[in-house]
Amino acid sequence: MALPTFTPGGQASSTNLNDIVTAIQNYMVINEYTSAGGAVNLTNQALPTIANRTLLGVRVSLIASGSGGGSGRRGAAGTLRTGGSGAGGAAASYDRWIPASLLTGTWGLVLPAGGAGGAAVTADDTDGNAGSSGNNAIFSCNGVNLLQANTGGVGVAGNSSGAAAGGAAGGRGHFNGSAGGGSSATGGAGSPGSDAFNGGASGGGAGGGLSTSDTAVAGGNAGGVHPFAVVAAGGGTIGGTAPSSTAARSNQAGAGGGGGATLTGGGSQDGADANGYGGGGGGGA
Repeated sequence: MALPTFTPGGQASSTNLNDIVTAIQNYMVINEYTSAGGAVNLTNQALPTIANRTLLGVRVSLIASGSGGGSGRRGAAGTLRTGGSGAGGAAASYDRWIPASLLTGTWGLVLPAGGAGGAAVTADDTDGNAGSSGNNAIFSCNGVNLLQANTGGVGVAGNSSGAAAGGAAGGRGHFNGSAGGGSSATGGAGSPGSDAFNGGASGGGAGGGLSTSDTAVAGGNAGGVHPFAVVAAGGGTIGGTAPSSTAARSNQAGAGGGGGATLTGGGSQDGADANGYGGGGGGGA
């Protein structure tokens, strides 16, 4: 027989949302992951019917959306201007079996879009802006949450008094994410995001700062993701190479974005958005 497939509307594009709900044999499979631009909020969905078969249960995988990195402080020459920090990577929950006995009535799914990075400031003597939060991915039945994975913490704004702490790692899923990189308290190079070793998403790198000596510095690299061998994205360089992000891989938690560098000759770089599912955004210089 043909396999029935259901795809909810409202997504920005297939590059931002991988959403598959398919009845296979006598159980249902749900794989839900999103990056910036795509979001799903389903309620009161009917369980599938499969001809001549009894639904035994559901296998569900969720990766929460990532949060945005913070932007750096802008100020006068000779003053301390710290970079924004990287956001934490989101948690993931893979292949959870939920028996049919827990699936009475209807099911729902919440999968939010990723958070935006903090806006770059345009006026001198102004602190940066914190990133926007992603949100948690939840599978529920009759209003009861049966599986959840939480987003990572937002990147913190750069300032004139000290370091911006990296965003916290996302938790509550089967596999936690990792923390974002913090900025230097003295206006030095941005710290890298932490590697994720257990299947969650990694944190973004921090943006570089400017010390009282006005020395340009590099942004921090994003964390890598293991055991999926997702290579860490690079931070921005002093010569002007922009920070990068690593392309998403199907069904896997992703790496964060690199942090921006301060540039010789003035100006600064924005941190990179994370392309991978659940990765934390890089901090801006």
